[in-house]
Amino acid sequence: MSKNKFNSMPEDFETWAARRLAAPPSWEEHGIPYMYEGTNGRGEKDYLKALVAGALCHPERLSEWAERVNRERAVPPFSPEEIMHKIEDAMKRAEILSSQPGEFNNNNQNDYFERNDMIDDNGNNSFTPQRTERRQGYPVKSLHTAKPIFRRDVFERCIKDMPEISESWFVERSSRDPATMSAADYLLSLYRRGDVLFVTNKKKARCADIWAEIAKPENWRKQLEQLAEVENPEGVWYVPNSVTGQPVTKANEKPSWRSKENVNRFEYYVFEADVLTAAEQLKLLAVLPLPIVAIYFSGGKSYHALIRVNLENPTREAWEKYVERLKKPLVERGADAAMFQIQQMCRLPQCRRGAERQRLIYFNTEPILEGSLWTHGEVISK
Repeated sequence: MSKNKFNSMPEDFETWAARRLAAPPSWEEHGIPYMYEGTNGRGEKDYLKALVAGALCHPERLSEWAERVNRERAVPPFSPEEIMHKIEDAMKRAEILSSQPGEFNNNNQNDYFERNDMIDDNGNNSFTPQRTERRQGYPVKSLHTAKPIFRRDVFERCIKDMPEISESWFVERSSRDPATMSAADYLLSLYRRGDVLFVTNKKKARCADIWAEIAKPENWRKQLEQLAEVENPEGVWYVPNSVTGQPVTKANEKPSWRSKENVNRFEYYVFEADVLTAAEQLKLLAVLPLPIVAIYFSGGKSYHALIRVNLENPTREAWEKYVERLKKPLVERGADAAMFQIQQMCRLPQCRRGAERQRLIYFNTEPILEGSLWTHGEVISK
């Protein structure tokens, strides 16, 4: 049981959540309304209101509350990416509301929701104009326009109460035993006919050492198997989205085979969090509500995750807009901002990096679309 400054009486999370969801589905009845698509944004607004209530009353359980409301009230459910975006927005709004005088409790929650309605999409709060000018010595607007940085407090809230997570925990939840896969198996399982993958053992290479054309594995598989076993301290790298295989030359620059103009499919991005310890990274990857396809050890001090981008119309512009929405909440939780570039290379699993191996620890071509591996990942492999 916990008591926070927004509640006049202590109430544990389970009791609070059950009461809100058991009440008639209306704000006036202290309940949570149903959130329907096609209501001119009303459903999204109601979902955000519910998350702000969770952020004010039980911030340590906000992710769990967001998934529960999504499961029991949203029709159709929001995507994992939309949930993460709303959680981040809810935390900002709760921070603004918590700086205002007065308590938040069940007796004045309608007043609270009126205040919440007054916070616009930029986080500016017209309910108390004097507070939107400067708060804690900084303009409120700067909270939303500044370059995202890692925030230890946000990260700690995200993994609060999480136990230690081992590599074997992920292996057990893989759809295929990662230890039985080679680097070539990995590429052939993920990519499709027509795709061409840029593979190299040079971190700053402009041209590939291997062009892995998925339709013709006989042309490159043996070469990749050999490259994967070379004890090169730089390891083996690849661009996780298909490329044209043709050079692009910009004004006053050398030709490149892996610029963003070379990419011709827009399906994945890579998560990396070197600011965290290895143990912290595994905890975070277990709780992030993202469609994770693969997780692998870098051969150094970090783990990388390949994450699918679910787009109906997968263009470069749509990909950039999609990952831009995720950039701030993920960077605040430890992600490397450099990985949010379509042409960015990452390590290829199951290849050597010096004496170490860039070992694959999780693999699933049909990733979890709602929730996280921690909340919904079933033990599959034996």
